[in-house]
Amino acid sequence: MSPITLADARTTTRGFRFCLALVALLLASISGFAQVRYSTENFDEMSRLWRVIHPIIIRANFSPAVQGQAYASTLQVSGGLPPFRFWVAQGALPSGLSLNASTGVISGDPAASGTFAFTIAVIDSRHGFGRQFLQFNVGHSAPPQISILL
Repeated sequence: MSPITLADARTTTRGFRFCLALVALLLASISGFAQVRYSTENFDEMSRLWRVIHPIIIRANFSPAVQGQAYASTLQVSGGLPPFRFWVAQGALPSGLSLNASTGVISGDPAASGTFAFTIAVIDSRHGFGRQFLQFNVGHSAPPQISILL
């Protein structure tokens, strides 16, 4: 082997070792930064993950409502960890009805008849989230009963 070829081989080997050492140093510093950055709990990231793994499902089994008569119905929740917080995310409840934010009870005296559409949203103690589009029907007030006495 000529002296030039031998020098080239040594330079290439040294260059390779230098690059390898540089990559190892970079990986070590990135690893150290990641350990410091993620050593404390990042609640925001955990809550996003929790929402994906544990979605909250809202179900409503509305009994018939009649205009002008007292009404109450409780929304059912599957998934998540109590306590829950409910709100109307889109649309509106029928006039005269309200939603209890902590219990999920829709109650009151409906003031108008018709079909009402709205979206209910819920969040749990770990920032899990759910929403559901619902329809609510309010019938006309019952006609007064007439009795004929003979």
